[in-house]
Amino acid sequence: MTTSLASREKVDLSVIENRAPSVARMFLDRVAATPASEAFRFPSGDSWASVTWSQVGDRVRRQAAGLIALGVEREQPVAVASTTRYEWALADLAIMCAGAATTTVYPTTTAEDVTFIISDSGSRVVFAEDDAQIRKLRDNRSQLPEVAKVVTTDGTPDGDWVISLARAGTAWRGPDRRSTVCR
Repeated sequence: MTTSLASREKVDLSVIENRAPSVARMFLDRVAATPASEAFRFPSGDSWASVTWSQVGDRVRRQAAGLIALGVEREQPVAVASTTRYEWALADLAIMCAGAATTTVYPTTTAEDVTFIISDSGSRVVFAEDDAQIRKLRDNRSQLPEVAKVVTTDGTPDGDWVISLARAGTAWRGPDRRSTVCR
């Protein structure tokens, strides 16, 4: 039996010591280091909008606290069904700051496959970009018993299962849970 070259290689593990323990921690460090610097620039109507790291940090903390208030637990999957956009990045950062795990769903994925991906992942919450993504979930709701809430960016909330992004960001009303997220 021969040993592989990889198993005989000496690896210098000291290069990974003292690194940030998570992407969430790296994000918070960046917010703290450069709060007034531009973090993102994104299309807004016919022009571009810009936000600072401090503004992004506040929004991500609120969304992370909202996820926790909706029952999302550490390491639990949360799905994002959306095109690549600013709100997608915020959702992903909020999921990480809540200690959860992102499950991505391409917006072109068929309803049947969306149902399988979300069901198989065990996602409790789904960020759905618009009414087209919500329809895929609603049409198969009976097959998604684990999904407690759908949070929509541009879709139509129903006041029950589908809530707006703004409502999800303030779902923690009551004791300030922002201090328990993003560590």
